[in-house]
Amino acid sequence: MHARVMVDQGATPDESEAIAEVLAQIGIHGPCTRAISLNAEGMWLVLIVLPPKDFMAAIEAEEGEKGWVKVKRLFEAIRSARNGDPHGTGEVVFRQRVLTEVDADADPHVLPGFRVPGDKSTELMLTNGIPDHAYKSLPDLNLHEDRGVLVYWDPQTAVWQETPL
Repeated sequence: MHARVMVDQGATPDESEAIAEVLAQIGIHGPCTRAISLNAEGMWLVLIVLPPKDFMAAIEAEEGEKGWVKVKRLFEAIRSARNGDPHGTGEVVFRQRVLTEVDADADPHVLPGFRVPGDKSTELMLTNGIPDHAYKSLPDLNLHEDRGVLVYWDPQTAVWQETPL
């Protein structure tokens, strides 16, 4: 499966390469560029330009360990590749379409990684601290319809939440 991957500009070239290698191990191939401007110190971001429904379908179709375990291990491997800090704050976001560096060159108000205006696709965000039972419930989430929402784990309510985009 091909997907573009964008990481925050704070990532080193070695970290960017390590993230690409982690994704290649689960069959996601494509360039990993340091393109996202992120102003939050101590925070990192990995944006995988792939619809969450396609990612989950590919994970669920693989034989062997359960899909939720693969997703959890993927997040942990990306976190390790990005900064190795088990307590570091980071996000892995699956987004169907993004604005690119080419768009940013044409319009100074555009930043690479931003959503395409008017895009109604569903996004999935993985963060630190998602418990096993939440990963287990991923297949039950409505990631298959384009509804213009971000699906994320809310640790305060202990449920998957949706917020309009």
